[in-house]
Amino acid sequence: MRSKRSNLVRVKARCGGCIVRLAGVVAILILPLTPALAESNRSIVGHIYDRSTGAPVADAIVRIAGTAQTTHSDARGRFEIRNIPPGRVAITVERLGYRVVNDFPVDIAEGFEQVVRIPLDPLPALLPAQEVTGRRVEPSGARRIELTAQIRRDAGSLVDVLRTVPGVSVYGTTESPGGTRVSVGGEPPHRVAVLLNGLPVSGGPDGAVDLSTIPVAAVTAIEVLPGSRSATAGDAGIGGAVNLITAPPKPERTLRVEGEGGRFGQHREAAVWSDGRDRYGWRLGLDRSGRGSRFRYPDGDTTALRRNTAVDRIRGFGQLNSRSRPELEILTLWEDAVYGAPGPLEEESDSAQSDNRHVRVQGQWRARASGAASVTLAAWYEDTREAYEKPEAIALDTEFRERFVGVRLEGSAHRDATEGRLVWESRHRRLTGADFLRPRLAFGTRERFEHDLRGTVTSRRRFSFGTLAATLSAALNLADDAGPHFAPRADLAWQREFGRWRGQVRAGWGRSFRRPRLTSLFWKADASSRGNPDLRPERASEWDVGLNLSRGGLDCDTRYFERSLTDVIVWDKRGVPPAYQPVNLDAAYVAGREDQIRYTIDRNPRRLTVAYTHVFTDSHDRTGDRQYNDSMLVFTPRHTHALSLYGSWGRLSVHGDARWVSRRFTLRAGTKWLDPYRVFDTGCEFNVRRARPRAVLRATITNLTNERIELLGRYPSPARTWTLGATLEF
Repeated sequence: MRSKRSNLVRVKARCGGCIVRLAGVVAILILPLTPALAESNRSIVGHIYDRSTGAPVADAIVRIAGTAQTTHSDARGRFEIRNIPPGRVAITVERLGYRVVNDFPVDIAEGFEQVVRIPLDPLPALLPAQEVTGRRVEPSGARRIELTAQIRRDAGSLVDVLRTVPGVSVYGTTESPGGTRVSVGGEPPHRVAVLLNGLPVSGGPDGAVDLSTIPVAAVTAIEVLPGSRSATAGDAGIGGAVNLITAPPKPERTLRVEGEGGRFGQHREAAVWSDGRDRYGWRLGLDRSGRGSRFRYPDGDTTALRRNTAVDRIRGFGQLNSRSRPELEILTLWEDAVYGAPGPLEEESDSAQSDNRHVRVQGQWRARASGAASVTLAAWYEDTREAYEKPEAIALDTEFRERFVGVRLEGSAHRDATEGRLVWESRHRRLTGADFLRPRLAFGTRERFEHDLRGTVTSRRRFSFGTLAATLSAALNLADDAGPHFAPRADLAWQREFGRWRGQVRAGWGRSFRRPRLTSLFWKADASSRGNPDLRPERASEWDVGLNLSRGGLDCDTRYFERSLTDVIVWDKRGVPPAYQPVNLDAAYVAGREDQIRYTIDRNPRRLTVAYTHVFTDSHDRTGDRQYNDSMLVFTPRHTHALSLYGSWGRLSVHGDARWVSRRFTLRAGTKWLDPYRVFDTGCEFNVRRARPRAVLRATITNLTNERIELLGRYPSPARTWTLGATLEF
């Protein structure tokens, strides 16, 4: 018995000793790892996804700024980084085909695992014509045009680029009142909102923005949004919107110098200097252009005497961007131009001229509250002056001046594939009109305060049957002289791939309104025109559907829309004696279709792109008046055709453009119109040297067939014109 107990004690002792020795070994192994385990708890687990579709992004390079810690996202878009120092760190994400994410902030706490979601914005596919459609699910049907260095060299103005976009028409020239303006979807230019980095740009006396005042070198991309856009672009966007986008300078120092000259004494000299290597990036540009008094119109033009048609214009811009957080951008534009006024403004005078000055300063400050939210504060100031002088015959000495000031507070957030935005915007317009020969006719100073509250929610979801995207937006518009107006809009898009084909279907509905311009309300009353203080705001209701098909280099797009308008503002002769006065039409109806087909062959070093566009617009006056009922709305062509060709082979590139526009009525009764026209432009470019300093030679010919083109009544465009130019980039 005793032996059994003693054996049991020996066994327990041995087991206890083994346990003690095992515990010691474990302690020896664990104690050195305790700090490492504590550090391993300081980690980041993240998910990388495509902002446009919500799909995970694989093989993205993720690194901690200032360290050697780097990893890649897996097939589900997930990544994990351990052993991160405590405190705030910055993450950089890179992936081919997406914009780089820099300095994404993450706060690391001791013993915690931080979970983050990082969206990537797809880069647009850069085609020669630089129009990007059908590449992502875009419910609004917006078209984005990237302006490469070559496009900025070839295009004399932003309007030259916009001519290639489906549904876009150009009105006026640098010789016509108001300069060059843009129309979207058949709507007149004064119903199209023009934005600069999302901030509204004020129009001239008729409300239309002169795009020739903005140098093409200052813009890197253009977004065109068709349809009623009051819910997102303000009340000026009742017929569409055009957003001009600038970008920070590249992380390098460049100096680009351009010069060209041509027929009729045309000349242009420009220089752009940029540097983006430091904490702050900046860009400065100066552009001077003109034309001599030898300017002529095509043969057979007898609409008016035109002896003083010289043009002298100087433009400049400056841009400052902060590369640190919070983000800051300051942009300034200015122009001073003198035009020898042709057409009706000249009549029998050699000294008639228009003196225009334009200054705009805007700034945006953006702070990111977290990886998914941001707050933006923006402000702008714009001063526009237009003066007309004609000392001979029927003398004129009038001046129009408008000051446009605004401030905007914007908050945005996103979660997964859903984005939201809320905007509060306040604007102050101050209009001054003077008549120095007849002071009693001057309408003095008029002011108006405007306030907008706008909200937008966009959601994108991926399903087995395709990807759905929906956008709901609405605006509440207030003014000190008018009651509140509500403008909602809804857009829906579905996209799916069928083998090598990609298809997209879009549909949208919205309501919009537009306040009367101060010039329409209070224009001076003389023998030819007068304002109407009783004007009512315009209202529109619209629906549209669109289809896009693409495969490889082939891209087809079509859009059909119908728009009903009430209280449309038009200028008509009224009163005794009759004078032009703005009035409200009871109703109008506009329907149309925009079709485009584009095919690209890219076999380095050869590249060829052919694009054809047709725009059909059916617009009718529905006032019920037998004299005007069912007549076409003025300045709205029924058919517009455009054909463009671009080809490159090594150092040489060639482009050609052709446009055909049907007749446009100039009177409500449809008894007078502008003749249809066909115009052909062509040009070529040769890269003398691709390495720095880069050197490029180019030649262009506009209106190749010497067609008489009348964009506005009694304001024909130039005859055949040629230019030769060169560009050096250091």
